[in-house]
Amino acid sequence: MKRFPLLFLALFLILSGHLAAQGYSLAERLNETVENDEATSRTFVGMKVLDAETGKVLYARYEKHLFTPASNAKLSTSAASLAIWGPDRTFTTQVVARGRILNGVLEGDIVLVGGGDPVLKTADLRALARRVRQEWNVESIAGRVVIDDTLYAPRLKGPGWMWDDNPDTYSMSITSLMLNYNVLTLRLTEQNGRVAAALDPPSETPPIVNALRGLERPIVTRKPFTDVILVQPDPDGGVFQPSSFDLTMYQPSPWIAGVFTNMLKREGVDVRGTLLRPVDEQSKTILIHESPPLSEILALFNKPSENAIGEMLLHNLAIEEGFVPATWSDGARVISHWLTSEAGLEEGSFRVEDGSGLSRYNLITPEGTVRLLHYMWQHPSRVTFVRSLPIAGVDGTLQWRMTDTPAQGRVFAKTGTMSGVSCLSGYAQTQEGDWRIFSICMNGYVGSSAPARQLQDRLCAILVEPHE
Repeated sequence: MKRFPLLFLALFLILSGHLAAQGYSLAERLNETVENDEATSRTFVGMKVLDAETGKVLYARYEKHLFTPASNAKLSTSAASLAIWGPDRTFTTQVVARGRILNGVLEGDIVLVGGGDPVLKTADLRALARRVRQEWNVESIAGRVVIDDTLYAPRLKGPGWMWDDNPDTYSMSITSLMLNYNVLTLRLTEQNGRVAAALDPPSETPPIVNALRGLERPIVTRKPFTDVILVQPDPDGGVFQPSSFDLTMYQPSPWIAGVFTNMLKREGVDVRGTLLRPVDEQSKTILIHESPPLSEILALFNKPSENAIGEMLLHNLAIEEGFVPATWSDGARVISHWLTSEAGLEEGSFRVEDGSGLSRYNLITPEGTVRLLHYMWQHPSRVTFVRSLPIAGVDGTLQWRMTDTPAQGRVFAKTGTMSGVSCLSGYAQTQEGDWRIFSICMNGYVGSSAPARQLQDRLCAILVEPHE
């Protein structure tokens, strides 16, 4: 007998929701949902919705106010990159033998030259080490492994980044040669009753200070703007379990040099580092590794919201316009100029400071974001752009959101989250097959972003429903 009241209530809610959809316009339903949501009582909410095909405004709320976008800024970086370069653009990493190769000996240094590849991985670097041994037939190197990352200016952190985000993996140092997004892995294992720490892949740098005396539960960190990795006892206690920790380092180039040195040694190449006489600079041999195309890079950028890719694209756009070494401000100017001159955003409706949205200085209006999204909807690379975005209930940062709702599989949108900020902007396909463009910006709350995300999900469910 107890089940019937619950079933009746569920049926009532379903029917009442259906009747509401039939009796109210889309704008009325969206506005009522925002106004009556407890999450908005202390949160500033801006929103704009367009019909993708006609450009007709379907709903607007504080659409001309500036909001901190967090990772919604990746939409600008992605769109500018795709429009300027096209989907087939690639980036290269070079290995240069500086000096003669004679009888299996490189009489000079081996140089890794960063060309702004945003997705260079351990396997790619290992393949280059293997090619040095096999294609050059090098058995020993008289000099050292040298890193050339001079394409980017030496500032490692972006404007408006929070210093205390160190050493979190989303706040990496940015250089023109980056390996694994400049995030290293430290593995902790038990050896003879103590905790042993080692980098994976192996490298002699950065140094590791292991302060554990026994099998204690560890904390792994480093101090801001330093590279020494600290393995310390957890003050809350606990027993050690084999584990791994991912963290950034401040100066990544020595680490990458150490990784490549070890890879060469594993391939049978002796790196001596004892070169005493001058090198013949005219004698150079080059190997080239090419990145995947931009179409694939953008999916790796937007779906997991990978900050490093955005910052490298921003710097690479600056290089495209002749700014070498590239700076954050150079790249920001290139993207800003494209947003106004090509995408049609109004002056003053945005401020670009970095390529990922990590900066607290970034600003944009919901209207500006929707205008950008509408421009890309009409662009020849629309499919590549839309497919790079997380899909509700399917993948990326939306994989676990809007599941088992009408919005699942119908919302393609970029999330944006930092303390006090939650945004969601993208495209929604209705159950009738029509497309809507939307931007929801929420700034100024305290505590968890869960209530903000839940409101966004409810709004997206309304967007995909059929309306008059």
